[in-house]
Amino acid sequence: IPSYKTLLRDEELQEDFKTLIKQGLTTKNASLECAKKYDLSLNAVYLITKELRENLEPSLF
Repeated sequence: IPSYKTLLRDEELQEDFKTLIKQGLTTKNASLECAKKYDLSLNAVYLITKELRENLEPSLF
């Protein structure tokens, strides 16, 4: 069961990610910034922001 702290961190990370994208960063650079800020691996950030990234990037199919 995910902890409240983890859920809160994930929500904050997603908000930061959205803000960075609006500032013109690419999804990769925004993910790298979030990874540094929250002391997470890039893979962990990708998992947390998966839904956001899928909605931002046009699908090939």
